Amino acid sequence: MAGASRAELLIASAIGQAERSEVAVLHLVGPRGSGRTWQLDRANELCRDRGLRVARVTGATAPRGPFGGLRQLARDVQPVASLPDANTTGSQELIGVVRAFAADGPVALLIDDVDLLDADSVDALGSFVRSLDVEAVAVISSSVTASPWSDAGGETVRVEPLTDDQIAELLVGAGLTETAALRCSEAAAGNPGLAMALADGLTAEQRRGRAPIASLPRPTGTLAEDLRNRLAEHGERIGRAIVVAASEPGGDVKAVRAALTQLGESAESLDDAEEAGLIEIIGARLIFPDPWTALVAPSLVAPSSRRAAHRALATAFARPDQAAARAWQLAAGASGPSDDVAGALRLIANDAAQRGAIRTAISNAERAAEFAEDEPARIGHLIGALAWAIDAADATAVRRIDDQLRASTVGAAADLDIALAETRAFLHGEPLADERPPTESSSESVWAERRDRRRRLARALDCGDHAAALGLLNQGRAPAPGTDARPDDDGVSSALAHRHRGDVRAARAALLATPAGAALIDPEHLIARDAPYAVWTTLLVAADLNILAGRGDDAAKSLALNAADVPSSIADWATVLTERAALQVDPSTNVEEHRDAFTPFGSGALLDVRVLVATGLAVGDLAALDEAIELAERERLPIEAAEARLWAIPLRDGASRQRERSAAGGALQRSGVRGWDRRIEHPGTATGGASSTSSGVSGRTQTSDPEVAALSAAERRVAEAVASGMTNRETAASLIVSVKTVDFHLQQIYRKLGIRSRTELAIRMMQGHGND
Repeated sequence: MAGASRAELLIASAIGQAERSEVAVLHLVGPRGSGRTWQLDRANELCRDRGLRVARVTGATAPRGPFGGLRQLARDVQPVASLPDANTTGSQELIGVVRAFAADGPVALLIDDVDLLDADSVDALGSFVRSLDVEAVAVISSSVTASPWSDAGGETVRVEPLTDDQIAELLVGAGLTETAALRCSEAAAGNPGLAMALADGLTAEQRRGRAPIASLPRPTGTLAEDLRNRLAEHGERIGRAIVVAASEPGGDVKAVRAALTQLGESAESLDDAEEAGLIEIIGARLIFPDPWTALVAPSLVAPSSRRAAHRALATAFARPDQAAARAWQLAAGASGPSDDVAGALRLIANDAAQRGAIRTAISNAERAAEFAEDEPARIGHLIGALAWAIDAADATAVRRIDDQLRASTVGAAADLDIALAETRAFLHGEPLADERPPTESSSESVWAERRDRRRRLARALDCGDHAAALGLLNQGRAPAPGTDARPDDDGVSSALAHRHRGDVRAARAALLATPAGAALIDPEHLIARDAPYAVWTTLLVAADLNILAGRGDDAAKSLALNAADVPSSIADWATVLTERAALQVDPSTNVEEHRDAFTPFGSGALLDVRVLVATGLAVGDLAALDEAIELAERERLPIEAAEARLWAIPLRDGASRQRERSAAGGALQRSGVRGWDRRIEHPGTATGGASSTSSGVSGRTQTSDPEVAALSAAERRVAEAVASGMTNRETAASLIVSVKTVDFHLQQIYRKLGIRSRTELAIRMMQGHGND
């Protein structure tokens, strides 16, 4: 149960004790809506999965009157028809039904909202729990306060708030769009019950993300209505004070008192609310003991009165350091679009980005877009949010904002095309083309700078120019429109740059510093099918570094686990890494059995080195390998140079073989590469041997021509594309490789098939499929 909360772990432990014929008593404590019921639902599912029988009662819905809760529990154990008359059944008979059920364990008794059960049921159940001895029973209960049967042993655990993402996931599962789910989860502050109540109060259009949602949505449901009625019993004066207090999520007592005064209310009403137990004032802050109160209270007054409270609070936040609170209150108090409100929110977003709070920046920029008075301004705020989302590698936010931008039909901002191009690059790996030169617009020039820097960085990494790549990374990203914030460098790009520089340790550290990289080093990590392209490249970088570190089995496992969904644009790279992992794991393996490990890809000097290595190994040409070593050293690609030396060892003789082994081993160790240590001692042979089918990610199609079947996966893709009539340039574009790579593969294909023309190739490929 990786990532499970303490409550979940204890629930699993309690159920496990019951399975072992032991008694377990566990009590969950937390305010209403904190997720206690959700945890009991999870317990119920776990019991069902493990074959335990369950009896459950909920205090909020149990019948009122003496032993109403106990009677409900007994009915859950035994059909109603077999129970004595409800009005005459005594506690001993009801407990007898429950005890008989428990004696035939293992079973679980789930008792939710114990504090809302009638006192007689609580007393009777307490006696029952205390009398448990050797039965195979797990009693899991919950309440706002402490366990009523704490003297029976067991453990009490406070339910921890869920994260916004966890709650949003629950709400999306309930039918809300991501935007609506995130708004409700943020307002609920980790309380899933509150979030569900807020979601239930949304209109159909709000649930679909087609209508704006208030900063403090109105909760619905039985608990909300019951609390609303009880708050009304305190009178209008205290009710209005509670409304203003609830409208200030930061709990600033001074601001709340100032707002009450401005609204013509008595500031002392706040003290009366505390006397009534509705709030607690602790120094300069106030809190709500029951978080439901803060969300239910605003519905005690008309919407116009709520907005007036927010505007009064905005006036109370007059200091420069209170700009964020002021902007939030202005937004909550607005009754329509307002560029002033949008501008204030955008300033808050910029400030959050400078502090590194990127998620807050994204949220406030999107909120600013909601208040924009015209479409160009709205788009401007959205593409600002998009910049932060891309920089933070937040795929969910990128998709959400991209959908909003593409839905726009009028008034497109000048730099919208570039922003959407960056989105395509992030999600799908599309190259950043030169859409158009920058204009005099400051916004356009910033986005043009971003595009140009990313394009140059991609080009530098693709050709192994680590000096240029690290220089661009050290410059930092171009700031998003309207801000001086420059988020942290791209950890994956940094890892690649350090890898090309020959520093595997620094590369691994850079990758582990990113959330995705830290997860993908784990060979058991499964990538979602719709994951953005950036995540897939992270997987391959992680696999490459695992191979170099001597963890080829981890790399192979990770690649195999995700093989079916690897994007076609990086399939060759994935195949290369799969075959390299096999070579690393088994040092006695002949390189001829894993030819796809040497498929050239990339561009510039890096591609040239790979082509020379592949050529040298394909025909046993030591001169080509020597040329690869010389070129790699000249272009400062130490790992490629050392690996070329490694592959050349079997082609050398006598003393030169020993010198090459020492040179390769020393160079690899200086780069932090330990993955080839055993192969340096047992380099095997470079060429020859029977061809075997590669187990690469892409696989191979069955064919009746053994020579066609012997082509590597990469060669097969090129052969099929060229045979279909494509030019080399068209083939390169369709496979997302360089023209030089296509030229190299064609030379190898012609040599292996003994042909000289594209026409002959088309005929051989057609004949090869003839008997499929």
